[in-house]
Amino acid sequence: MRPPDKTVLMEDHDKAYHVWKESGIKDRTLLHIDAHIDFGYLPDMDLSEILAIGDPEELNRLLRHQPLWNPFMKERRKMINIGNYIFQALKEGMIKRFYWVVPEPSWESRRGLRYIKNTLKEHLKVKRYVDKNLEVNNDYLYSRIFGKDVFVLPLSHLPTIDEGVLLDIDVDFLLTGFIRDGTNPGRTPWILPEQLIERLASKVTNIDILTIAYSVEGGFTPLRYKYLGEELRLLFSERLLSEEDNLKERIKNIMQLKRKAIEYEKSGDYKGCINTYEDALRLDEKDASIYYNLCLLYLNQGEGNLASHFYQKAIQLDPSYKTPYNNDGIIYEELGKIKEAENAYKRFLSIDPENVSVLNGLGRISLSHKRFKEAERYFNQSLEINRGSIDALLGLGITYFRSGRFKEAEGLFLKAKDIESEEPLPYLWLAKSSEKIKDTDKAIGHYKQAVMYGLIDHRIHFRLFYLYLRKGFYYCAWDEIKRAIKLFINNLKAIIWTKIGVL
Repeated sequence: MRPPDKTVLMEDHDKAYHVWKESGIKDRTLLHIDAHIDFGYLPDMDLSEILAIGDPEELNRLLRHQPLWNPFMKERRKMINIGNYIFQALKEGMIKRFYWVVPEPSWESRRGLRYIKNTLKEHLKVKRYVDKNLEVNNDYLYSRIFGKDVFVLPLSHLPTIDEGVLLDIDVDFLLTGFIRDGTNPGRTPWILPEQLIERLASKVTNIDILTIAYSVEGGFTPLRYKYLGEELRLLFSERLLSEEDNLKERIKNIMQLKRKAIEYEKSGDYKGCINTYEDALRLDEKDASIYYNLCLLYLNQGEGNLASHFYQKAIQLDPSYKTPYNNDGIIYEELGKIKEAENAYKRFLSIDPENVSVLNGLGRISLSHKRFKEAERYFNQSLEINRGSIDALLGLGITYFRSGRFKEAEGLFLKAKDIESEEPLPYLWLAKSSEKIKDTDKAIGHYKQAVMYGLIDHRIHFRLFYLYLRKGFYYCAWDEIKRAIKLFINNLKAIIWTKIGVL
């Protein structure tokens, strides 16, 4: 397998779409190695595009074609994100054949395979794009979308591909053996970069463009394993072949020490893990990932001063380590494990007292426990560091709102809206504030804006139903109650399916 013609390392995976577009890619085979399919649908047309059609015949033709309209204020070109960029690439003809390579443990598990099948079935529900319903084989799942072949399979079932491919890898694939376990902060690699490349070498000969996504933001890849993305880039490139022998040997030794540290971590030997990372540090004093891993290890051992020292070194060498996802607090909070989240936030605050995301996290937890004074203190501390923190403005506004200080809350929500005009949450809370001060028209307007900027929640439509009913707008009220009931039923189905293991 020869080195790729072009390699791009990124945080947000949707940058791959822009790389392909800028490179003029057409009719290529995409090999997408990821714990997620990244194939959500995008609208065909914005409302502004529909309104701009002056020819009635053209409008009738479009209506017969039944495109997916964009009901939101955000333009569809701004909607391309980490969850849907492959759909757009397929739609634009960049891709002629799409392989989604899933983690082997998920494919071999009955529950994991069922999850993969149901994920694909969900994406095949929009029949106007689908040319063939899901075909289930022992070695792969198959469908056709936009007239293009779509295969879902593990690496072991991937056929040999002789032509040049777009190789698109997410680091979270290496860490997520079981897709349902995709944000567990305790994950360790089930497959390593060199093992992945060795298995790929027998399947793929030519790589036109290699895109590698870290995917730390969102918690998909734990930050302590971000370095695996850089290792992938290095192993795929010619660098290890062209470097001088002593440098090449040093790089390999560092990688081996990191592998040894992973094994120590898996076995719970944290002292051995620390010693091994310190050995690696002696070989490369500019590797931010080593400092960050030592920071976490010392923090878990209660060695706050040492943890702080290594953390400061890590963020000096690589500022990306100062992400909101540099501690487990935000992941535990998203998983609903509030006590674990609070402990994780407080531990990290001890080594980084001006960490805005940690302060906001502690503010949200205090707010959830109705400790309003404490929440106010955390959010105000956050705003002293960053006056433009949307999370802090919203958090402090909600604290005031729940304390009965509705006018003060409204002022903070307006500030948040002015900073992020396309963010729906400020509109939602402005609507709630307007209801409290008995301004029904404003409340309706803000609720509608929250929906138009992408907030999908049956409770909003129930509120709109009630407000329209009070104003005597019965047709509008009927429209909103239908939407509310439909969304409520869909949410209930999703909860039930998740509980019984279908999703």
